[in-house]
Amino acid sequence: MTTFGVMLPSFAGSARRLDASELVHLCRQIEALGFDSIWAIDHFLSGPMYGQTWLEPLLTLTFVAAHTSRVKVGTGVLALPLRSPVHVARDVSTLRMLSVDRFILGVGAGWNPLEFAASQVSRRERGGRTDEGIDVLRRLLSGQPASNDGRYYTFPEIMIQPAFSQPPPIWIGGGSQPQVRGTTGESIAAPETVIRRIAAADGWISPSTSTPELITADWNRVQQVLRALGRDPASVVFAHMNSFHLVDTNDRAKAHDEQKRAFTSYLGAGRPWEFARMSYLVGGLDDVVAAIRRRTAIGIRYFILGPITADPRELDQQLRLLHSKVLPAVA
Repeated sequence: MTTFGVMLPSFAGSARRLDASELVHLCRQIEALGFDSIWAIDHFLSGPMYGQTWLEPLLTLTFVAAHTSRVKVGTGVLALPLRSPVHVARDVSTLRMLSVDRFILGVGAGWNPLEFAASQVSRRERGGRTDEGIDVLRRLLSGQPASNDGRYYTFPEIMIQPAFSQPPPIWIGGGSQPQVRGTTGESIAAPETVIRRIAAADGWISPSTSTPELITADWNRVQQVLRALGRDPASVVFAHMNSFHLVDTNDRAKAHDEQKRAFTSYLGAGRPWEFARMSYLVGGLDDVVAAIRRRTAIGIRYFILGPITADPRELDQQLRLLHSKVLPAVA
């Protein structure tokens, strides 16, 4: 069974962003259409790769949870090294209570040099901070007192309230990438530390900027580690995040004309249209269906798909096209 969630276009700095009432309407529409989850991205500075910044994800998802009743809510993904894991644990515990335990904690190591500089965190430490931070979160969110005397985080025995008997599902973002974003060529394989991080988690969110071939190679490595640890690979949710802009046609050239304009605004100057064409769900509707099928063929069973517009009328059209013309062909 293939499951679908929606990434919010929770833009903070664009000329057109959703106001509070529009965000409520969008989330209720997503829930009414039967999607499984609603996700929020974590980028507070746009850097070189986006033309947007986004609302703070945990606060946004608390707002979303207050206006929905069934859908799960998740971070896709939280840049964990930029935050104190103690503060994250407190925020996550609060969000779990207010959402009636509908929260999925997606985390990653982050990548934007500007965000690391602004947070006064060395980018060279991001992997170590991520792994230690995840360990801290698991213990603090297990309903028992915990302390830590690690390389990056040290604190005495504390208890996070409200307490739950076990942590929320923790999904890891990351994976192999093309060597230069926006170009073809030799790829950069995910480090073994990332593969092991994924294998220790409850789910893996494979990146939109990777290819099915690279995702397959990563997943094969993850499965090898899982089997060595005595874990069933089926116990890890194999997910994929991607962005889309649908045009109601099977004419690829016509669709690309409109999509090029949309993605140019979304990505800014850091990544050209050719990058979007290779990475994201574009082309005619048949092309988008085929792209999703290529990913289900390698075992992906959970999709987090993000519309790239914040215009309410366009969003309504995008979600209805996705729900009525794409998902029935791939679900």
